[in-house]
Amino acid sequence: MRNLLPSSFDATLILRIWAWLFAFSGFIVYFFYGISLYLFLAAVVSLLAAAALGGVIQVISGVPGRLFMGHNSALTTDQKLRPELDKIVHHYRKGSHQQARRLLREILENHPDHGEALVWKAKVALAGEGDRQVARSTLRKVVDNRSNKKEIRVWAKTLLDEIALDKED
Repeated sequence: MRNLLPSSFDATLILRIWAWLFAFSGFIVYFFYGISLYLFLAAVVSLLAAAALGGVIQVISGVPGRLFMGHNSALTTDQKLRPELDKIVHHYRKGSHQQARRLLREILENHPDHGEALVWKAKVALAGEGDRQVARSTLRKVVDNRSNKKEIRVWAKTLLDEIALDKED
């Protein structure tokens, strides 16, 4: 069930809408009648109209709601994890494998089957302590999991092949 009490953002949205409505209606009333009871009525009516418009935005809260209110709960797991994965790549390239391993542990605690994080776990295991066994088992898990994107599975398969070639040398 949706929360019917307005958040602070909803309240400020209503105030912003009211300010524009009152500025417009108040100017027209002031232009024709000067400061009078009509100006007060314009303020009240514009406040009610702003509340109604805010309510309409709250009800539809799909694309227009996200547009007006800034809510975006439709992020995918990959989009949510992208900043952390970028940090892992940065630490990996910099050679600070301990930092990368720590970030990977945090991600994999909550998303144990996340393909890209698992591939980076394998890469860090190879680069850090040269642990081929961990890398192979992790990459096999990625390749075998059909819920991973095809490009992630191909990347994992390529790394598995590279590990096999290195072993032959």
